[in-house]
Amino acid sequence: MRTPAIFVIAVVLARGSAAAQSGSGDVLPPAFMGSIHPVVLVSGDGAWTLQVISRGGVTGGGADDLVIRSTGHVRYPGGGDLGRMGAGELATLTQRIHGMNRWHWAIGSRLGTCSDCVATLLVLTVREPDGIHTYTAFWDATTRGGIHADVLEIYDLAVGRIRHVSFGK
Repeated sequence: MRTPAIFVIAVVLARGSAAAQSGSGDVLPPAFMGSIHPVVLVSGDGAWTLQVISRGGVTGGGADDLVIRSTGHVRYPGGGDLGRMGAGELATLTQRIHGMNRWHWAIGSRLGTCSDCVATLLVLTVREPDGIHTYTAFWDATTRGGIHADVLEIYDLAVGRIRHVSFGK
């Protein structure tokens, strides 16, 4: 009698995990369920869109979600415009995006047990010669060290730009 009950629980849990998958097939933690915003890539070879999504933290709100496009346009997912990246900043970010090994996105994504930590999710959608692909990486303060340096550099370049636009530095 216990075996069928355990089987049913396992099936229900497996279906819940499948529902939390990103476009690249990575299973996302419940904190990010429904967080990935639909994007339409601009035309052209190598076009990309980077979403920076955060949840949690002491207040539970994370930080503002952001969308950056390969055109340099920066906005909030709801449509609030934050401006454009400068040509040099955009070139650096684009170079990092196109120059990194895509397998680095699959390494080390996990959240720790810190209930007060902000959890961050990066979603990169890029047009490549063989089609459009989406890559994800996520972490919190306790697991950031497990994320590949290439992915963190893209995050730091993107968020550094947003701080520059937001605070006029």
